[in-house]
Amino acid sequence: MSKQNIKNIAILIVAIIGAACFNLNLDTSVSIRDAFTSVDSILLMSFFLILFIALKQIVELKDKRARIVSVIVAVIFAGLEVVGYSISNYNSLAGVIGSKEILLKAVLKFIGYAIVFYTIIIYVYTKVLPRIKLKEDSKIRKYFTDNKRSLFVIALILFIAYLPHFLYNFPGMYTVDSVSEMEYGLSNATSFKNHHPVFHIFIIYGCISLGKLLGGAYIGIAIYSILQMVFVSFSFSYVLKYMAKKNVNIVFRILTLIFFIIYPAFGPYSITMWKDVVFGVILVPFTIQVIEMVTNKEYFKKKRNIVGFIVISIFTILFRNNGLYVVLITLAILLMFLKGNRKKIALMLFIVMLFNILWKGPIFKLLNVTDGPVREMMSIPVQQIARTVKYRRSELTEEEKTKIQKYIDMDLEEMAESYYPLISDNIKDHFNNEEFNNNKLDFISLWVSLFFKYPVEYIEAFLDNSFGYWYPQANNGILPTWYEYEYSEQVIGYDRKPVLNLEFLDGYYADVNGRRMPIISMWISIGFVFWIMILCIGYMVCKKKYKLILAYIPILALWLTTIASPVYCEYRYIFGMFTCIPILTILILSLANKKEDKIEEIKTIEGVKSIENEKKNNKEGK
Repeated sequence: MSKQNIKNIAILIVAIIGAACFNLNLDTSVSIRDAFTSVDSILLMSFFLILFIALKQIVELKDKRARIVSVIVAVIFAGLEVVGYSISNYNSLAGVIGSKEILLKAVLKFIGYAIVFYTIIIYVYTKVLPRIKLKEDSKIRKYFTDNKRSLFVIALILFIAYLPHFLYNFPGMYTVDSVSEMEYGLSNATSFKNHHPVFHIFIIYGCISLGKLLGGAYIGIAIYSILQMVFVSFSFSYVLKYMAKKNVNIVFRILTLIFFIIYPAFGPYSITMWKDVVFGVILVPFTIQVIEMVTNKEYFKKKRNIVGFIVISIFTILFRNNGLYVVLITLAILLMFLKGNRKKIALMLFIVMLFNILWKGPIFKLLNVTDGPVREMMSIPVQQIARTVKYRRSELTEEEKTKIQKYIDMDLEEMAESYYPLISDNIKDHFNNEEFNNNKLDFISLWVSLFFKYPVEYIEAFLDNSFGYWYPQANNGILPTWYEYEYSEQVIGYDRKPVLNLEFLDGYYADVNGRRMPIISMWISIGFVFWIMILCIGYMVCKKKYKLILAYIPILALWLTTIASPVYCEYRYIFGMFTCIPILTILILSLANKKEDKIEEIKTIEGVKSIENEKKNNKEGK
């Protein structure tokens, strides 16, 4: 038998295993025998044929590096899919380790996912992504390049595209959190809590105060909405301007503009009074500055660039409390890898930290601002303890029970009943801040000791409270809902009053929240876009463009803070990942595919002079 025939048989076997295992039913109530036979035979055969043809094509690829990276990424995705299914359906690992048969099914499903994902990923790495390249325009396009005129024109186009949402939802879209911030302005408060970013509260306070002078608080909300629309429009226009500066192919720039116009969240979010919206948009110039540090050798030579990055970093901190972690993690990693500019990066880091100390110290005191409760950072630990109480309280010692109630002010039975795997509010709101502040080491000791006794409960609690950030099929609404408006309108005393009757937008919002828009809805998924980021980072490894991976640090830092958040899948918390999609995909991939510049033989004026002198000497010698 020839080698080619042996290879074809091997591909056939892999395709059969991949197709069968990929379509295996993971439901714990279905036996392993029925799990294979429950799939429609025609669909299974079609899937098998497609997989077989694809495997035959990729088996001839010679790129060893792409193969290795594809295997690693495929294994990661396969693991997330199998574990994510179990957590999503059973709020536990019962769908993975519930029994020996269930474990066998999970392993087979993992193999199926890995084969299919590997086939797709290596094809994407070798055939699709290399086509995204930089391209200088042969013609000067007056309104779609990197000049100021284009910046304003594109911003105007985006503003007009978002305007219908404002006119229908006049004076703006708001939520429970919005009302918490608005109340300071409505009541003329003189003291503030840092539960919501104080700087954002001041902006709302200023808009509402101005609105009152002009005729009513609702005018202030409208002013805020318009200002935010302008900010969002110019920020997205700046992305296109930067892409033009970097010579991104105009086709991809046009696609980016279309993305900014039609992406379901951008229009409604541009008029939603959420700190998360402003923060998510600020991450756009912040990420661009990081890209400039990595790709532009002249960046650190200009003081205005350093000052500009410090200013953007400060605004990143001001608009979300976890913005500090994003900035510090980013600068710390840049300090490690950009060796030639460590002094300047260290200076940036020092100034940002100094500002944060002054802001939350003397300035807060001057403005009569008090810190928010520490419970906001304790979502995962309290969920882990509460889950342990729910499923293991009969095994807890009296000392452990006493300590738990000391820090979580609830009866243990009430705690067990109140525990909700996907949101920590039921438990977190009973966390005793004062006891924690006085006995931090004692609480940490309790938390760690329970982890070693009940690791499965801890792991499951963490996965339950975070799977929406890494599992693509996790579903959660992204826009404000009717009950938030109802509550908000009761508090602020007036309803939204459409300027234009665009009732079709209600159906549109419902479809967005219900993820009933084929293909487009997957781009609303946090988990899916997170996978796209991982896929792109893997491609940087394939191309050996390691420095470009640094561009993903701000978003990865934000992602790390969100998996420790109170909600398992809160789109607005990680909105910055979606605003940065064009930058971290099209732009970075274009830069990764850029051919290395040829090393010039003559680098300095002295070099040119030496060659001229040599030619002159040769002539004189002759």
